Amino acid sequence: MTLVTRADIAAAGYTTSIAQQNTESSPRWGVDINTLRTLNEIACQLADVNQALVGVTSLVGPTGATGATGATGAAGASGFLYQSTKRNASASAITTLQTLCAMDGISAGVMNVLGRQLIVKGYGHFTTAVGEIPTVQLDLFMAAASRVSAISAALTASLTNIPFSFEFNLQTSSTGASGTMIRSAEMKIALAGTVFTEYMTVPSTDTLGFDLTATLTPVVTVTCGVTALTSLVVREAYAIII
Repeated sequence: MTLVTRADIAAAGYTTSIAQQNTESSPRWGVDINTLRTLNEIACQLADVNQALVGVTSLVGPTGATGATGATGAAGASGFLYQSTKRNASASAITTLQTLCAMDGISAGVMNVLGRQLIVKGYGHFTTAVGEIPTVQLDLFMAAASRVSAISAALTASLTNIPFSFEFNLQTSSTGASGTMIRSAEMKIALAGTVFTEYMTVPSTDTLGFDLTATLTPVVTVTCGVTALTSLVVREAYAIII
């Protein structure tokens, strides 16, 4: 909008005399000077209002309702090529070899990759009766043969629920129908009921080849020497392949 000023009025040929401004009519504008002055004042007021409104922040509307929760996504993969867990497996009156816990089967060919590793770990407790001083041998069987074992010294008689743990490791060193593995074992057991003694095997290559392209089932067994063992309980054991 262009505002009419006093200078504009003078330039249009009007006298600046107040008396004349009050009586003369403008041949150019067609209105008297008082009307022009009123219009000019209104324009100035509108400009002031417009300037005042510049920069005024609009009111923020209310927050909308929260949307419904989406469906839960599928569970992620475990990150292992194979995983199996067993609980509360046991053997009693142990002398000759007994199965302690059998893990789930490994799909055919999973171990038939160089460097692939099977780890079997577990923990539990044992009980000896009066006069029982057995040695304990734990083996990991696969393909109907022991692949690795750990053997303890004699336990102390008359002990109840004394802890032990074990870990077996097998790593593929050659593949195929006569594949081999590097093996190691570890057993920790409190022989006299208080202090753990650790028994380990030096990693070595299993010279008894077996078919790594087939389905395989890891089985932990127990054998006792010297005397019988009242009971051996595995509270939990798990196997993974990485």
